[in-house]
Amino acid sequence: MLEHLIQQYGYIALFIGTMLEGEVVLIIAGYAAFQGYMSLPIVIVLAFLGSLVSDHTFFSIGRKKGRDFLEGRPRLRKKIRKVYTLLENHRWWLLLGSRFFYGFRIVTPLAIGASPVTRKEFYVMNTLGAAIWAVLFGMGGYIFGSALTLFMSDMRQYEYEIILGIITVALAVWVAVITRRIFFNQIEN
Repeated sequence: MLEHLIQQYGYIALFIGTMLEGEVVLIIAGYAAFQGYMSLPIVIVLAFLGSLVSDHTFFSIGRKKGRDFLEGRPRLRKKIRKVYTLLENHRWWLLLGSRFFYGFRIVTPLAIGASPVTRKEFYVMNTLGAAIWAVLFGMGGYIFGSALTLFMSDMRQYEYEIILGIITVALAVWVAVITRRIFFNQIEN
């Protein structure tokens, strides 16, 4: 049943998941590729494309709406200021590695879009960063699956529990992040 769901909806879920904070989704997809439910090259390509589409879309929104639009968002103000500080001090590293900063995935391309960074500069560095990210996290999930087989003699009997465990932990982290955002937003207001 789980195998069928992963094979039928896994690629769609991966693409959509990587458009947001997609590390956990990509690691799970890499693990599913190790199990033979998905193709690792397709997982990496879809993660790359989902990440790229998302970042380029948010960059364009930032470019169109501008800095005033972003500064008018009290919930984002602190993160936006951090992005601008990083942009001033570590421009190339931020453009290359922004997707590695958990919790800043959407804010960073929005803020960069409202900055003087050129489209070409953002697209080149962001594309390179998306490729590195997709390979690292996709292979990470695959290698994680491989490492588990070294420690378990008959993994097939535990695969559903492991996948459910990973999904449960991912959901718990997601709920904690959302709860934290709601809590801190109430304190700020």
